[in-house]
Amino acid sequence: MRTLQVWTFSALLLASSASFAALPQPGMWGIDSEINGKPGRGIQIDRQGGNTVLATYYGYRDDGTSTFFQAVGEMEEGKRFVADLVEYKNGTALGKNVRSGEVLRVVGQVVMQFDTPSTGSILLPGETAKNFSPLVYENIQARLNNDFKVMKFSDSNQSINNVRIETDSKDVKFTIALGSYTCKFYGNLTQNGLSFESVANGTCSPSSSISTYSKKFEKISVDENGMISMSVSDVDPANPINAALNGLYVGKCIKPLERLNDVTAIASPCD
Repeated sequence: MRTLQVWTFSALLLASSASFAALPQPGMWGIDSEINGKPGRGIQIDRQGGNTVLATYYGYRDDGTSTFFQAVGEMEEGKRFVADLVEYKNGTALGKNVRSGEVLRVVGQVVMQFDTPSTGSILLPGETAKNFSPLVYENIQARLNNDFKVMKFSDSNQSINNVRIETDSKDVKFTIALGSYTCKFYGNLTQNGLSFESVANGTCSPSSSISTYSKKFEKISVDENGMISMSVSDVDPANPINAALNGLYVGKCIKPLERLNDVTAIASPCD
């Protein structure tokens, strides 16, 4: 019982942190239309204390020399950031004596609007709004190919389940074990910054009156420690089908299970 309590408490913490749906993922972001594998512009986003954001813009002047600006402010309703973009001068140079930087000028306001933690738009002074997203430097899709023991949170209940994810290029298969029955979904996999999403068609066995139906799998992410988070919902919220599958899934990567539908099985964490 104590193990289950610890598991539930840990999952609740993860669920709480995942509830801030549109707060941006910290890290280096790039403008989608300008990402070509060559040194270009970037926006480093650092979020502290919940809503406080420090954004650093790296770019170039007309003469080709590089520069940076910074903006500090608070998120509005967890989705929108507006602040002055400031340029500095006279700071410490490489290998030189330390000296304090000074404000050179305010170049204008930067406006960042976030749809999800890994998608949004940025409006820079003198430009039109452009889509931007986190830059990804490693094969984070490979982390998805595992078995996971998860806690599912929904409006009506919580339950422990086993989930298996298998990916091949742009395709994905989800196997979700819910006690006495198992559901399998197949769909396309789309990367969205540091997370993935899919609209997948599936069936459950033992079969019910509905033979095939679709679900949305969103904000699918597995971190370097094997912790998974994803949400499952109906494609058409007005026409819910097998709502027992819907909810927020958070959990831990485990070694492959012999029987996926045995949610009581004890399994070691992934290596």
